[in-house]
Amino acid sequence: MRPLLIDRTANSEAKSFTIQHMDSHSDFFWHCHKQLELVIVLSGSGTRFVGDDKSPIVKDEVVLLGQNLPHLWLFDNEPTSPEPEILIIHLDKELFSGCTNNLPELQPIHNLIHGSARGIIFNGVKASDIASQILEDTEPFLSLISMLEVLNILSRDQTQRTISSWIYHEFRDDVDSRLEAVYDFIFHNFQSRITLAELADIACMNPAAFCRYFKKVHNQTLTEFINEVRIGHASKLLIQNHSSISLVCFESGFSNIASFNRQFKQLKGMTPTEYMQCYAQSGIG
Repeated sequence: MRPLLIDRTANSEAKSFTIQHMDSHSDFFWHCHKQLELVIVLSGSGTRFVGDDKSPIVKDEVVLLGQNLPHLWLFDNEPTSPEPEILIIHLDKELFSGCTNNLPELQPIHNLIHGSARGIIFNGVKASDIASQILEDTEPFLSLISMLEVLNILSRDQTQRTISSWIYHEFRDDVDSRLEAVYDFIFHNFQSRITLAELADIACMNPAAFCRYFKKVHNQTLTEFINEVRIGHASKLLIQNHSSISLVCFESGFSNIASFNRQFKQLKGMTPTEYMQCYAQSGIG
């Protein structure tokens, strides 16, 4: 099932972001939007779906979602489950990245916003503290300052990690132009066989030097990166109810089922069949 595209634009010209309190009576559904979304879980348990990632919801988690990244917070409704309480802030990416782009002091925030395309979870901050800071000021100017302070805190959290696969990531503005051409080639050709020689030639480097450079930039090998792209695409196909796993395997660039299953389980922690069943049970599929 494709995510529902909705509009989260602030309903007032006097606001550059909106704040919503959500609880057990709120509607949560598989969707995306052009606005950035900061999610603060104050209580509750369940399953978080972001892009092609499926993970348990943890109390006190703070998550920043990039533009057009599909997501759903699915809370448990068992009698013994904690009552969910979630604070959601929607930010205009163009406005916030634009106002931080030319100010050196705000560069960490600018980098954070541009790095949120795959979703970021922050484990080194306390959700209740972040929520209190956002809700502290009601006067528009002070409220904006508080929002920038929160983004600054998040940008400096050393425990932050990305959530979804690279396949959902848009090109960053600050990547090496040689690598940008390499990314473009991989994203357009990952369903076919890709050779090291092809990519090294695109980057105008010899194969050995290109491998060293790529690993230095990504902290992973070229093969690992391509496999992430392929598994990310496969995950998206499985979410969209492609019934044949073998078809998904070959459409994602793998040459045999055994390799596909092995790589999928290594990256996702479950088999393709289990992954598809999880999404079907959640109501997304």
